[in-house]
Amino acid sequence: MRIKHFILFISLLVFTGCNSQFIHTPIEYTYPFSFSHFIIKDPNNIGEEYSQRIKKYNDILASSSVPIFIMDQEDLPEELKKSIKLKNIDRVSGLYFSNSKYKTMPHRFIFINKENSPELIMITFFHEYQHYLCEISGCYCNKDNFLPEDERIIYSILGEKHAIENELRRSLELKDINLIKTSILSISNYILHDQSCTYKMASTCIINKDLWNKSIEFLLNR
Repeated sequence: MRIKHFILFISLLVFTGCNSQFIHTPIEYTYPFSFSHFIIKDPNNIGEEYSQRIKKYNDILASSSVPIFIMDQEDLPEELKKSIKLKNIDRVSGLYFSNSKYKTMPHRFIFINKENSPELIMITFFHEYQHYLCEISGCYCNKDNFLPEDERIIYSILGEKHAIENELRRSLELKDINLIKTSILSISNYILHDQSCTYKMASTCIINKDLWNKSIEFLLNR
């Protein structure tokens, strides 16, 4: 079975570029948001299964306890764009902003890049929403004052591990093949290509664990 896992894993990596059905239709700067135009804007995905799946995605986003902005990264307020640049990242899939002082934005909100595919929007939401849940629940990954400053990267790794796990967990709970594949590819990309040791280490903590194995088994048995 390990060999089958490996073959599936490699196949997913090889065919990452074959997801031509992914949509890159811009989403308007909305609050609240809507996915509805995805259903009619992509001529290759207008079937009933796709429509129902997008409706489910929209319902999940609508249930969020924190505001979501699906928008162009360049349309973020300047101070928030500066905070992204401080992370030495040109483009992000999404971010959770806490204690925002910008007058046109809520105190807490999730930004999701409108260039993402519907599937990537969803796993980005699961990821960032977990950061929100960890913060409001007082999770230990938010208690970085208990370690010396030069060792606090441990909390960053823990926080990202929780967020990445939630991407895969929620996808598996929904039994959504598209989301599970997207999450596995995202985790793989963190390990293979991401410049941040935080994401590499957080993702490495997940592979070969029960959640990862269950997700691979689910794909193998479909």
